[in-house]
Amino acid sequence: MAGTAPPPPNQNGGFDVQPVHVYHASELVKDAQFAHADRAFALVDALNKYNQSAGRGWGAHNFAVAYMIVTEKFLEAWGRSVVSVGGAAVGLTITANHYVLADWEASGRKGTQPRNTPEPAVIDKPPRYGPSTASSGWPRSWTPPGRRPSAAAKRPPGPRPRTSRTAWT
Repeated sequence: MAGTAPPPPNQNGGFDVQPVHVYHASELVKDAQFAHADRAFALVDALNKYNQSAGRGWGAHNFAVAYMIVTEKFLEAWGRSVVSVGGAAVGLTITANHYVLADWEASGRKGTQPRNTPEPAVIDKPPRYGPSTASSGWPRSWTPPGRRPSAAAKRPPGPRPRTSRTAWT
């Protein structure tokens, strides 16, 4: 959490938002952005533990391809939401800076011109979360311990030859 909380506003029935409150909200949002970004990494790590859960064969392959498309879109949207949260933190800081400058202008420019608080350091490009191995597009067939995977399991997706040598059972 960023610093200490600012003092509460007056208790006269209304509300009084001061720049210190807006700066504090900006810091809280910035910190929440990093936590939000980390949650997607944790999700991908959890999914990677189940990378063979669809089984094997072409039905599992088709499921994995569809799952991969959805997973990529979901993680892409999550990354954009992370950037949006950072934009909100920057916007709050800019708003507070304008508020302080407007107060100084309204007071007849008494004293020195207030300094702008720098914009918070935020994630400004969508993080790359994947792909998770659970959505790699080609599920690995289960191989019993001590046995090598077959060459067919290493073949990329696409039409498969149907010969007696390469046919799956």
